[in-house]
Amino acid sequence: MKLTNLLIVVLSLVSVQLIAQKTNEKKNYTGSPLNISLEQLIQTNSNDYVIISEHVSNLSGIHHIYLRQAINGLEVYGTESSVHKDQYGNVILSHNKFIDDIQRTVKRSSVGLNAQQVIASVANQMGYQISNLQQLSSGRGINQKSLFNKGGISSEEIPVKLMYYYREGVGTIKVWELSIAELTSSDWWNFRVDATTGQIIDKDNWTISCNILGDHEDHVHNYSNSNNTDFIGPLEENMSGGNENSMLVGNYRVYAMPVETPNHGPRTLVSNPEDLTASPFGWHDTNGATGSEFTNTRGNNVFAYEDGDNPGYSPDGGGGLVFDFPINTTYSAGDQSEDAAITNLFYWNNIIHDVMYLYGFDEASGNFQENNYGNGGAGSDSVNAEAQDGSGTCNANFSTPGDGSNPRMQMYVCGSRDGDLDNLVIIHEYGHGISNRLSSLGGQEQMGEGWSDYYGLMFTMQSGDAAADSRGVGTWLIGEGANGPGIRTHPYSTNFGINPHTYDDIKTEVAPHGVGSVWSMMLWEMTWELISDHGFDTDFYNGTGGNNISLALVTEGLKLQTSQPGFVDGRDAILAADQALYGGANQCAIWEAFARRGLGFSADQGSSSSKTDGTEAFDLPPTFSSLDTQDEVCLADGIQNGLGGGNPTGG
Repeated sequence: MKLTNLLIVVLSLVSVQLIAQKTNEKKNYTGSPLNISLEQLIQTNSNDYVIISEHVSNLSGIHHIYLRQAINGLEVYGTESSVHKDQYGNVILSHNKFIDDIQRTVKRSSVGLNAQQVIASVANQMGYQISNLQQLSSGRGINQKSLFNKGGISSEEIPVKLMYYYREGVGTIKVWELSIAELTSSDWWNFRVDATTGQIIDKDNWTISCNILGDHEDHVHNYSNSNNTDFIGPLEENMSGGNENSMLVGNYRVYAMPVETPNHGPRTLVSNPEDLTASPFGWHDTNGATGSEFTNTRGNNVFAYEDGDNPGYSPDGGGGLVFDFPINTTYSAGDQSEDAAITNLFYWNNIIHDVMYLYGFDEASGNFQENNYGNGGAGSDSVNAEAQDGSGTCNANFSTPGDGSNPRMQMYVCGSRDGDLDNLVIIHEYGHGISNRLSSLGGQEQMGEGWSDYYGLMFTMQSGDAAADSRGVGTWLIGEGANGPGIRTHPYSTNFGINPHTYDDIKTEVAPHGVGSVWSMMLWEMTWELISDHGFDTDFYNGTGGNNISLALVTEGLKLQTSQPGFVDGRDAILAADQALYGGANQCAIWEAFARRGLGFSADQGSSSSKTDGTEAFDLPPTFSSLDTQDEVCLADGIQNGLGGGNPTGG
């Protein structure tokens, strides 16, 4: 599809207008919308708002500003908004959820319990037994968190913060917000508690699980389709690496990117795979000076270890950092191959960190690093990656606290299969950290599981793959072969005979996994549309292929979308990202892909809190019909592919 410069300009202007009309639309709340614009408000020194976070994208140059409304300087949960400016300071997009005269919505502003008392109240309601609870620090200013020790009820220190909480149809009250990582489960709860009564109003679980066993028990322990060959001892493959000029030493025998599982390719010994832009002092550094502080699977981006004493055992590569260990891919109590499995987990967490750094998930945007090397954001939050975790089976999860607190990845064993060797599942879990740090998610229509599947598919693409290929998720973990259907309702494929998902399917799919799989299929459709235009590039870091463009658009789109987004919000954010990154050059490909899967111009998501009130549509923007309908115009290509309101019949 070759567009003339004039057509690109016209389409870009059209898309900007269409997106602006939708994203700047003020919604109806219990209170009326704020009349003043956010861009005007943030130029004033006012206690009517609090900036939660902000950063300038290293990819697009966009200044992303995320804020909440405030009452006398105290932030109001439920009013999450954002303003996005280009490099010249012009507002290109804003999402306004502030409430006009919010003081009138306040039902209760008293504080009946202090921070320590509210922790005790939560513990009583949740059945926790507190022991030796002590305050470690007192936050300065009304928006700063106080910090308490673990108190015998949490695996992490307990932060407590005072704020207001606005709920549509209910009003606004003062609450304490605090988080507790349970000792007896993988749950990591973030509570909002009535500041007067101490009653828990609601809670969010920072731990997101794959729920493989619960949803797909019929697949578990079915190994008859497996075509892997068990082997013990290092294989003599060629050395390969992503950083030939590095003076840093590090050798890892792993199922290296883009190998998905042992069924998809052999282990290789990779040398110096770190990217020096993302990890300038290597993977085993934390002090920002030449030389590694650790010789085990620990460093600035991740600490990988066998679950046990938290942290448990981790393999040591010695002074030469050589992590070359024997493996038996059939897991058993007598042969767990811990060293090899943990090395693979360490390698992949670092790879994901380094690649995503180049697509805008860096320190300032809230990525996972112990030392941020002076590049903004809050440090001390590398990933704690727990291999062969014994707290569950046939599952995996990722817990994402706020910037500055360590996330936790837990990988489980499923029968004779070790999840630490299912690289797509590792990427999927890490993907939850990406989407939760870059966006504010929630609601029945939220697409978190979809972004995680998407990143898993993208990092394991190989040269020679085709759009119509069938791609399953979690095939190794549940005992399937390389071409197994995986754990989703349908494998991923642009062939509608393999994956027929359209937007209406979220009404019957289970949230969040089934709903997310529909979103991921749309992103997969877009990826192959872009590859059709720009080709596939095996350089995952700095390539210019359609796959690289897709990663850039999706990641920047996460930053640009409104809080609590639905499918239409996600689509429009990607369109806006294309404007920012590529001048709108990919508008046609994006619209065609989404329209093919029922998220065309006329699609209506309704409320993102519901998955049953949306309406699918297969049309392109109406303004396209007024343009020249030669072959390279979106409309002509759309008609050729069955768009314009009819159900698609092929991929």
